[in-house]
Amino acid sequence: MISYNHFQMDADEFRTRGKEMVDYIANYLENIHSRRVFPEVQPGYLREMLPSMAPNKGEKWDDIMKDIETAIMPGVCERLYTGALNQTLALSFFLHGHLVGILLIIRSLHDLTLIAQLRN
Repeated sequence: MISYNHFQMDADEFRTRGKEMVDYIANYLENIHSRRVFPEVQPGYLREMLPSMAPNKGEKWDDIMKDIETAIMPGVCERLYTGALNQTLALSFFLHGHLVGILLIIRSLHDLTLIAQLRN
């Protein structure tokens, strides 16, 4: 069974990791010119890197970020869009992800309430 407690971050760690993510994206955009436009990997390259089963326990955030840089980013096709549009989109995706999570929780609570009412 998956231990979800391992995935939880307190507010301070969330702030720290959020700032690190903004730095990661800003560094990526500043240095995009040094990345290959087309990846040198073959289709399916990532499949060989994946474990046969999902882990029962989440990994440390630093390890996840290392995996992103060493496994995911080599397969990314770089589009040379830079500037304010990219930063604006990145920040909007942060907010979007948060709002979608809230909406899913609200929807789930609505469904659970409806089920409880139908059972009574």
